[in-house]
Amino acid sequence: MLLKWWRDFLRGLGGFRASLKYSARLGRIFGLRKKGRLDEALAEALALSAELKTSTALLASIDIVMATATIDEIAERLDRHDVAYDALVDGIATIEKLKADSVPKLHPKPGDLESQLEPYHRRFRDSLNRIVSRRNR
Repeated sequence: MLLKWWRDFLRGLGGFRASLKYSARLGRIFGLRKKGRLDEALAEALALSAELKTSTALLASIDIVMATATIDEIAERLDRHDVAYDALVDGIATIEKLKADSVPKLHPKPGDLESQLEPYHRRFRDSLNRIVSRRNR
C-alpha cells in the first residue's frame, strides 16, 4: 500500500515537472512571437505540440489547447493555414476528451472548465473549416 502511494506520488511529481517544462516552452514561444520572430515561434510551437501528444502529464491537455491556439494564431498571421491543420485536429480532440472526462482534478467545477474551453473549441473548428474549404477550391 505504501509503495503504491509512493509510486503515485513520484509519478505526480514527474507530471508536475513536465508541466512546468511545457509552460516554460510556451513562454519562450510567446516571447518569440512578441519579438516578431513568427517563423521560429511557429516551428517551436509545432514541435511542442508534437511532444505534448505523447505526454502523460496530467496538465499536458491544457498545454495542448494553449499550443494549438498559438499555432493557429501564428499560422493565420503568416498566411500558412495548412500548417495548423494537424494541431487543430488534436486540439479539438483534446478539448472533447477534457469535456467528456470533466477533469475534476484540474478544475473543481466541470461546467466552468467547459465554458472556458468552448471558445477555443469553436475557434479551432472554425479555423479547421476554413482550411478544408480552401483545400476544396
